[in-house]
Amino acid sequence: MSRVITIYDIAKAVGASPATVSKALNGRRDVSDAMRDKIIKKAAEMGYRPNVNARGLKMKKSWLVGIVYGSDMHDTLEHPLFLPIMDAFKRQMEMHGYELLFLSQSSKFIGDSLFSHAFSRQVEGLLLINVSPETANLFKHSATHIPMVSCDGIISSMTSVLTDNESAGIEAVDYLYKMGHRSIGHIAGPVGMIATAGEERKRGFKLGLERCGLVYDESQVVTAKGWTFKAGRDAFMQLLNQNPHMTAVFCAADFYLMGVLDVCKERNLTIPQDMSVIGFDDLQWTAYMNPGFTTFRQDKEMLGKLSADRLVENINGEHREEIIRIPATLVIRDSVTHIV
Repeated sequence: MSRVITIYDIAKAVGASPATVSKALNGRRDVSDAMRDKIIKKAAEMGYRPNVNARGLKMKKSWLVGIVYGSDMHDTLEHPLFLPIMDAFKRQMEMHGYELLFLSQSSKFIGDSLFSHAFSRQVEGLLLINVSPETANLFKHSATHIPMVSCDGIISSMTSVLTDNESAGIEAVDYLYKMGHRSIGHIAGPVGMIATAGEERKRGFKLGLERCGLVYDESQVVTAKGWTFKAGRDAFMQLLNQNPHMTAVFCAADFYLMGVLDVCKERNLTIPQDMSVIGFDDLQWTAYMNPGFTTFRQDKEMLGKLSADRLVENINGEHREEIIRIPATLVIRDSVTHIV
C-alpha cells in the first residue's frame, strides 16, 4: 500500500513551512497567490488527500459544500456549459479539502425545505447554478446565514461569477462591421431569468451598433422563446421577414445556429456568402460544420475555479457582494465573409 502524503511532505517539496501549506490548502488569505497555487498544484501532483474526519473533529467543520442546481437536473447536467463548470468547481474545492453534496430543486426539496436540507447536512457553503428565480429569492435572503456564490447568474447579497456577455456582444458587432456588414440582426436569448446572458448579450449588441455609428432599430432583434434549436429557427424566420436585406446575424447561443442553418437551406441562402453568422458557446460540433462557425468560447474552467475560490474565502469569513465577469474569446472560423 502506498504511503499517505502529509502536509509535511508537501512543505518539503515546495520549500515552505507546514503551517503555510495548511493555510493554503484551507483557503486562508494570508498566503500569497503564487505560493497558494504552487502548493495546491504540488498537492495534486503528489496525490494528497486530506483526512476529512480528523480535520472535522479538530476544527469543528464538516468540510462539505453543496451545489444547488436547476429545477431540471437532466437539462442542467447535460448542458454543455454547466457540467464543465461544475467539474472545475469540484476539482478546485477538493484541492481546498472539501467534498460536494448535490441539492436539486426537485419536489422533495423545494422552498424552505431545500434550505433546511442544506443546514441538516451541515454544509459550510453553497454554489447556486442555473437556479429558478424562486430559489434565488429564497437564498438571497439567507446569504448572511450560510456562505454562497452564484455562477452564471446575478443574485444580490452574494458574489456572482459569470461571463462578460455584454463585452462579447460589442465585439461581435465590431467584428462584423470590420468585415463590411452594415445590416446586422440579433437573435437574443430569453430575458427575465436569473441567468442574465440573453439580456446582456442583447445590450452588448446595441452598444456595438452605437460604437460603430450604426442606428439601432427594434426590428433588428428578435428574442427567442427558449435556448433551443426550434426557438432559434422561429426567431430567425421572424428576423428575416423583418430585415430582408440583412447580411449577418449574431446568435446569443450556438443552439440557435442549427435553426439558422435549417432556414437558410429552406430559402436557398448560403453561409457565409448570403448570410454571415456568429454564435455563442463554442459547442464542440461548431468546429466540424461546413463551414465551421465563428462563435464565442466561455472560459468554463475559470468560471468554476473562481466560484470555488470565492466560496472558500466566504467560508473563511470574507463575505463580499461582487460581480466577477470573465471575458469570452471570439473563435474565428469560416461562417463570416467580408463584403464590400
